[in-house]
Amino acid sequence: MPRKSKAIVAVVLAAVALIATMAVPAFADTVTVNLAVTPVTATYAHDVIITPSVMGTTTIPGDAITLETWSSVDSTWTLFGEGLKVEDTGTVVPQYVSVDETFLPWHTAAGWTPTIFRATFKPVSRGKDASGTALPAPASVQSTNAPSFTVKKVSKVGLVTKLAKTVKHGRVFNVEAQTTTDVGIGNVRITVAKSGFKTQVIKVPTDDSGYVLKGLKLSKKGRYKVSVVWLGNFFGAGSKTVTKYISVR
Repeated sequence: MPRKSKAIVAVVLAAVALIATMAVPAFADTVTVNLAVTPVTATYAHDVIITPSVMGTTTIPGDAITLETWSSVDSTWTLFGEGLKVEDTGTVVPQYVSVDETFLPWHTAAGWTPTIFRATFKPVSRGKDASGTALPAPASVQSTNAPSFTVKKVSKVGLVTKLAKTVKHGRVFNVEAQTTTDVGIGNVRITVAKSGFKTQVIKVPTDDSGYVLKGLKLSKKGRYKVSVVWLGNFFGAGSKTVTKYISVR
């Protein structure tokens, strides 16, 4: 190969190497991402405050953070907050997330494990080169800590029921119930009893806020005793039985 061609190739290779080194530049200083979660123990359906912050560099408009939660069941990180703006103070507006089905402890064969969070700082380009072209953005930086929180069991749960005192036989009447503390999906047991009538025992699942509405039909006239109780789940104890009487005419 002629010397001139070799020189050109050498220049091209040097340029490619330079571009490669510039592709994902690193910060000159040490950048850390901290993640605070409060409270560390939460009750089902209550808010947890997640506050990411960036230290070690001056943040600029366009810098963002993403938030993820860890699934010990699938061994994967699941994104739940993306493109969160980083303020010029290096902080992110606190994120409020409800402790619901998305942010519950994961259940494994070994038992319940805490939910773990992670933050990733995604910076934008820090300037331009001599030609005015934006430099590649520095590499992303993940949180230096992966804090977790656990869900506290609720020891006292009440149940409020609502049903008509008088209904017409053969007509559907509704048994409506709501747990006084939001402890998520569980089962409500409804017992309908009457002298000379075969007692009915029905188990009905609530929605994720502890609410249930069940329609029943009684063909015989008389006075019925209706008992309702929330049976509890991992996040809350069962309630006391609520008993009411209705007249079917």
